[in-house]
Amino acid sequence: MNPEIALRLERALRRLSVQPNVSKLRVHRGDEPPLNLDVRPARPESNWLERDIGRSGATLGVEHHGAFDPAALNDAVAWCEDVLAATADVRELASARDQAARQEALLRSVLMTLTDGVLLYDRDMELIECNESAVRMFGASRLDQMSLREGPDRIEHVFRPGGGPLKFEEWPAYRAVKNREWVNRELLDYRRADGQQRWLLVNAAPVAAGAVMSIADLTDFHEARAIAEENVQVWQALVGALHEGVALFDVHGRVEELNAAAEQVLGVRQMDVREEPRMAVVTGAVDEQLRPVSELPYQTAKRTGRPVTGVVLGMKNRRGSLRWYLTSAVPLRDGRVVASIMDFTSVKSAAAESEQRKDEFISTLSHEMRTPLTSLAGALALLEAGAAGAVPPSAANLVQICSRSAARLTRLVNDVLDLEKIVAGSVPLTLAQHRVSDLIHHAVEAVAAASRQLGVEVVSVDRPVAVVATDADRVAQILANFLSNAVQHSSPGDRVELSTSEAGTHVRIAVRDYGPGVPAAFRSRLFTRFAQAEPQAARGGAGLGLSICKALARALGGDVGFAAQPDRGSVFWLTLPASPP
Repeated sequence: MNPEIALRLERALRRLSVQPNVSKLRVHRGDEPPLNLDVRPARPESNWLERDIGRSGATLGVEHHGAFDPAALNDAVAWCEDVLAATADVRELASARDQAARQEALLRSVLMTLTDGVLLYDRDMELIECNESAVRMFGASRLDQMSLREGPDRIEHVFRPGGGPLKFEEWPAYRAVKNREWVNRELLDYRRADGQQRWLLVNAAPVAAGAVMSIADLTDFHEARAIAEENVQVWQALVGALHEGVALFDVHGRVEELNAAAEQVLGVRQMDVREEPRMAVVTGAVDEQLRPVSELPYQTAKRTGRPVTGVVLGMKNRRGSLRWYLTSAVPLRDGRVVASIMDFTSVKSAAAESEQRKDEFISTLSHEMRTPLTSLAGALALLEAGAAGAVPPSAANLVQICSRSAARLTRLVNDVLDLEKIVAGSVPLTLAQHRVSDLIHHAVEAVAAASRQLGVEVVSVDRPVAVVATDADRVAQILANFLSNAVQHSSPGDRVELSTSEAGTHVRIAVRDYGPGVPAAFRSRLFTRFAQAEPQAARGGAGLGLSICKALARALGGDVGFAAQPDRGSVFWLTLPASPP
């Protein structure tokens, strides 16, 4: 126990110690060493009495061997409580001072590490404290001028944005000190001693000692924003000059910005959009097969988060004429979407006209060739049969070559004519309810012999239960083409798989092979007429098989397509309308 406190407690216990029946006194508090006073020798019959000393947490122990004056005990307890209370107050005061000093040191260290400048003014507008950031921001010489006790007419080197020097009474710290005003986010223009312009964002708050002012240097941000605004103006000018329509859709799918070309397409004026964002006036869009489009490219891009490019849409203009547009859309990080739209009706019309002329030429040529080819094939067949006498051995091989070539030309002519009929819608279709499992089974049986000969296994990997309304012969023709191609491009020991899945209101039948795959440069022409990946290595076909499959599938209310696989092989698929359960 502290010697000074012990001495004061001994004095407080003096009256009790002179009692004749008291032999020992002890004051004990918490973990502190007790104060022991041996008054006189103890006797065997001595007893101990303990009393709490008020709210100090200490106890007074008295060893006695008889009665003694209780008033002396009460006085001793009261005096001890006064002594301990006084020492507690002193200790609390010292602790409070230490804590205040630690808090001040902590706040000072935080103040010095802040990137914002901090200035502390007293009630007389004298600058009494600042941090290192403020010194770097203003410079030591300039900070000396920030003490405003004299009350100048203006604050040197500080200006209103676009205005004159800041008046003395407009200085945020002055308003906080004198008017007890809170100043929030006030932008000021500061000119440094080296002539450099800085943009400062100032806050000021009144405190008991005066005012605290914080300053953030926004020069870099301000300059970056000015550059960004200039770039935006440049890009707006560039986009506005484009012949291609460009529109910006907000997160709700409404038109937010658009150029003049897009105004013509969407029927939305830029001035109207700036006043109130509007939904794009795009209704009744159709694809190249004139089927209604349920989702526009910008909606697809927003839903998937991926760019959508090269989508052809047909839309009617204000006069009711169908126009064709090439559209693309790119999603932005903030949820908005930029879409482009280019009118290429004239290009598409020219391409369609060219395609039509080509088809008419091929169709006419095929018709004109069919009769002489039939006669030629018949004549060659008679020669091979010996109708004109025995064919010399030296000529027999030439006759066989001519016969095979004539047969190939006949198949080619028939394929061209069949394709023309399918596209024209003049091919009769026999629609009936068929189980998908039966269609797949028949298709596998049709290529079983060829697949066994090449050592390729053709299997169905699931057991479909769906039913479709379709023409079984035409479906067999499509699947036979897919399977034949898959088997021919597979290696011995490979496997060709058929699988089914739901595709909305349709059933999707997929043929998967593990061959070398389709060359990337050829994929866009897969289903076009006379398309062959390697004509020089063609297997006798004319490149019409897949285009016929496409025409047949669409005539049946479905479609065909292709998907490259990441490892190896390809997937060709066919969709057919599913029948209600």
